[in-house]
Amino acid sequence: MTERPRQEPPATAPRIDGRARRAPGLTLRPLATGTGLRVEGEVNVANRAYWASELGGLVRRGGTVDLDLAGLVFIDAGGVAVLVRSAGRLRDDCGRAAG
Repeated sequence: MTERPRQEPPATAPRIDGRARRAPGLTLRPLATGTGLRVEGEVNVANRAYWASELGGLVRRGGTVDLDLAGLVFIDAGGVAVLVRSAGRLRDDCGRAAG
């Protein structure tokens, strides 16, 4: 019997539910605090929409957003732009951006 290839989760469901989510070349794992993500791999054109969706979900939840970027090996200019826009939305919602 042949084994079916593993299906990746859809890239459109931002959530912090204790499970890692993946897109091509990128893995996002929830932090133990429940307020952010551990980022592993690269952010590039192939997974940027997924990156934007996940960050957008965190921003919409409000409050503190923590990102552990120690496992991030590459981020392209578009990925940085998503990060900056997300930080700007947090600033708009909270009145300040965290340092």
